[in-house]
Amino acid sequence: ETELRAKIERELHTGLKTTYIDPHMGIALSTRELRALKEKLAHKYKLAISPLSSMSYFGETYMEMWGEPIATKKSAFLNYVTNKLNPARPNLVVIHTATPSPEMDVLVDMNSKMMNDKDGTPLTSKHRQTELNMLLSPEFKDLVGKKFELQNYQQMLEGKDVSVLKAVNGA
Repeated sequence: ETELRAKIERELHTGLKTTYIDPHMGIALSTRELRALKEKLAHKYKLAISPLSSMSYFGETYMEMWGEPIATKKSAFLNYVTNKLNPARPNLVVIHTATPSPEMDVLVDMNSKMMNDKDGTPLTSKHRQTELNMLLSPEFKDLVGKKFELQNYQQMLEGKDVSVLKAVNGA
């Protein structure tokens, strides 16, 4: 708890606009005790908690682009936001963006073989650049405001008491 508080406070003191706690890859919500701690800290700092595929705090649907191959990533994303959003619920699409750099180009992601080519060369940078490109694409831009509205966790928290947010299974 001391470490997590220190991390949140450091981030808040940098001037970054922080609106949610991310349970990165599920570790922070993997046990009842860790989930209770995250909820306690979210309440204290008035932050939302982003969901996992199996658990949410705002009833969000959940879609990840991480596991989509580079070649089909943009078309899968555009198909999802065009045809598969649930209008009755918030829809979350998890996207990791970055631009190529010497540091990004050597980033090895050992969570999936698809993050490296057959020779072992890291592809993480290309995946993240592809995800950035799809967000910046004219096709996506044309959908915003017509097919859906973009909303952040600060907007979702407006008028809500964070202390009542509890994880719901089956997001």
